[in-house]
Amino acid sequence: DHGWHLGEKDHWQKFTLWERSCRAPFVISAPGVTKPGTQTSRVVEYIDMYPTLLELCGLPKNPILEGKSLVPLMKEPNRPWAAAGVTSNGPDHITVRTEGWRYTKHPDGEELFDETSDPNEWTNLASKPEFAKKKAELAALFPKKISTKKLRSWQTLPKPEQSKLQGKTKG
Repeated sequence: DHGWHLGEKDHWQKFTLWERSCRAPFVISAPGVTKPGTQTSRVVEYIDMYPTLLELCGLPKNPILEGKSLVPLMKEPNRPWAAAGVTSNGPDHITVRTEGWRYTKHPDGEELFDETSDPNEWTNLASKPEFAKKKAELAALFPKKISTKKLRSWQTLPKPEQSKLQGKTKG
């Protein structure tokens, strides 16, 4: 589970785009691939699990799915790894995390944190002109197509749709 804010930055919840609530443990091991006790600090995403499992099982890749196999990283945990993690809290609140940086865009502003020198994300560097190039580099990592489609919850479905869905799950 990802972290919980206990008063940091006046938040008492999980739903922020800061490191504490975006970072989650990810443990994966495969006989003959990983060495016991190894770990990495590289940025990976849960979306990478499926391509990893496909490769580990010797199954063909699915070209329409996103993510990349973590098998190379499992074999060599300290290898160079050009990847970024993307997290959103809706289509207009999005953050990208690389090994050294976090860049977040909100409708009312942006945040840039140097994760190496400021792991608690106290100093927002977004308004400093000397970081404009870094912001542009990180902004290029945001998804090109962001869905604005609203998800419907079970409670808001009309009764006929609920009944139709219930029929599909029986038996």
